[in-house]
Amino acid sequence: GSPAPLRTGQPAPAERSASSAQSTQRVFIKITPGAELKGLLPRLQALLQTHPGPAATLLFYERNQKVLALSDSYRIEPSEELFAAIESMLGAGTVRIR
Repeated sequence: GSPAPLRTGQPAPAERSASSAQSTQRVFIKITPGAELKGLLPRLQALLQTHPGPAATLLFYERNQKVLALSDSYRIEPSEELFAAIESMLGAGTVRIR
């Protein structure tokens, strides 16, 4: 799937508009049992809040195979820098974008 072209003529609005919600990317972060044991979730949430953006964040708990969608306050701006920080915290291959 190629990324949808941005609407020409105007920069994307920074504020969250409900009309564009269906085209928003979603970021899946895998939470391994080890990450849960180490108590890394508060650190992850703090990290996410330093990269606010349009993409919804979902946590996939490997231990019980459950997906938890985080609230809108944890929407993020996907970037290689952010994903590298998440993977250094939680392990390689723990971040997926859809």
